[in-house]
Amino acid sequence: MNSVTRWLDYSAEKYKDKIAFIDNNKSITFSELRENAMHIASELIKMEVFRQPIMISMPKSVDMITAILGVAYSGNFYTPIDISAPNDRTNNIVNLLNPQAIIFSNKKYIDGYDLGKECRQICFEEALNNAFSHEAVEQTASRIIDKDLLYVLFTSGSTGVPKGVMISHRSVINYIKWISQLTSMTEKDVLGNEAPLYFDLSIQDIYAPLKVGCTCLLLEKSLFSFPGALMKRMYEQGVSKIFWVPTALCIVANMKGLNSKFLPRFNCIAFCGEVMPCKQLNVWRKACPSARIFNLYGPTEACDSCMAYEVNREFSDDDTLPMGWPAENTDIFLEDDDRNVIYEKEIVGEICIRGSALSYGYYNNEIETERAFVKQRIGDAFIDTVYHTGDLGKLNEFDEYVFCGRKDYQIKHLGHRIELGEIEIQTVGKEGVELAAAVYVEENDKIILFCSGKADSDAILNHLARKVPEYMLPAEIIILKDLYRNNNGKIDRKQLLEEYRKCNLKV
Repeated sequence: MNSVTRWLDYSAEKYKDKIAFIDNNKSITFSELRENAMHIASELIKMEVFRQPIMISMPKSVDMITAILGVAYSGNFYTPIDISAPNDRTNNIVNLLNPQAIIFSNKKYIDGYDLGKECRQICFEEALNNAFSHEAVEQTASRIIDKDLLYVLFTSGSTGVPKGVMISHRSVINYIKWISQLTSMTEKDVLGNEAPLYFDLSIQDIYAPLKVGCTCLLLEKSLFSFPGALMKRMYEQGVSKIFWVPTALCIVANMKGLNSKFLPRFNCIAFCGEVMPCKQLNVWRKACPSARIFNLYGPTEACDSCMAYEVNREFSDDDTLPMGWPAENTDIFLEDDDRNVIYEKEIVGEICIRGSALSYGYYNNEIETERAFVKQRIGDAFIDTVYHTGDLGKLNEFDEYVFCGRKDYQIKHLGHRIELGEIEIQTVGKEGVELAAAVYVEENDKIILFCSGKADSDAILNHLARKVPEYMLPAEIIILKDLYRNNNGKIDRKQLLEEYRKCNLKV
């Protein structure tokens, strides 16, 4: 396996007329997907670009999947763009990436981009109508090696400039082999895709169908505001497996979506990207008792997920789920502040990762790469690259890794070190609370807790007083109809903090 496109070559033969991807407007078979992707690849090959960055600015769709695979066949690497993002952010990415071409389906999706003269523009629909050569594409694809870049996904940077995470074919091949085996994925499955295609949680939705011959249904974002319609859509298409962010699962549970008579016959429910509250998880477990449930952990820098825990015992509403154990070809360990490995149980340290899934670092950003991707001696034998995640974890009594929050969510308040995530977990355990997010306001040394749901602030405070020490109690509890979420579906704590500062702090 030198390239993920080898999977599509195989599936286009074995599952020729089987539906590979479906969106709200169209579907495509494996053989059609391969042929259309080759049209896109040919356009890039004719430009004589190889191992170069290519941007894709299209809405989530079957066509965008085709464009992604076209770039992969051409031996280049792709960066999908959030078409709803402000132009300033996208132009920061353009300046950093310096793409050789941009693929778009409508001119409006590239309006306002500072592309420069050297960036060629490829209209998706026009490319499909142009002639192409199987031989030329296959010859180019044969030059790809598994260490070549497949994509660069941009995440938020602490300096305000996005960071481009570089992932190779090898990393994705390793990840898809592991996740498809872990979740017993077969050609009979239908995946219900929630994540945007510019978000790392979509990686298994894009590439697992190519490997195992299953179908992927691309769910439109608007459906998640109407859980009943969402369930019906998945039921009608026979969705059997979902890989979602916890916030999306919580929305469905909180809005009684699991009471639908069209509840799909899930055999696997997996989640990643943030902490899954056990209260809403228990609602899912009760509604879908025959489904296997997985808590996945992993940063974008480790190809989405590099650790998994299959939920195999009971958890109370205010418990914390374990993250489980490392993925295949992945080594995970904990380090203290002096970079000594922690072997003892219940001792919190930074989660560190090495292995086949690991990114090469951040595109065109050596300073941030050297800070996070550290060359370290492994035992006495050799030196390897270790990614320092900024996440905190520990080993529990079952030798399972447990997430303990972010280093940057850890605060010093009233002389105590506090994990804001612990406050959130205990809050969501209260009846009537749907979502919770705790933020720390440095200017006035206050913990502010935002909640959605029917419970009032006094009831929440009384509940927390029985669950956490006094020094962890929030100075203020703000009840909102809903909490801000970013385009990836996660709770946006930065936005909550900014809104609080605007309304409550004097300039």
